Amino acid sequence: CSVMQSIEVGLTTTGEEVSTWNFEVYPNPASHFITMETNFPSPKKASYQLLGVNGMLLQSGFLEGHTTQLRVEDYPSGIYILKTEFNEEPIFRKLIVAK
Repeated sequence: CSVMQSIEVGLTTTGEEVSTWNFEVYPNPASHFITMETNFPSPKKASYQLLGVNGMLLQSGFLEGHTTQLRVEDYPSGIYILKTEFNEEPIFRKLIVAK
């Protein structure tokens, strides 16, 4: 069973909402790769980090565009944390790798 996870982040300046961003990660659970999809205005400026539940950094980089794929097939089954940061706003998602 795959679940698409989505988060919306709204930014405000002087009390007015200026934009709403989406960040989706799928499939979850994953066995070979995940897709990170966003509507960030400048996605190549957004970074990501894949962390073990112990906080150990396993992989990091920058989004390649509005859609970025990340290989997870070399990681053992378990729970991981995906951290994405855009405009100094971190977003954390739980990722399950299941073989």
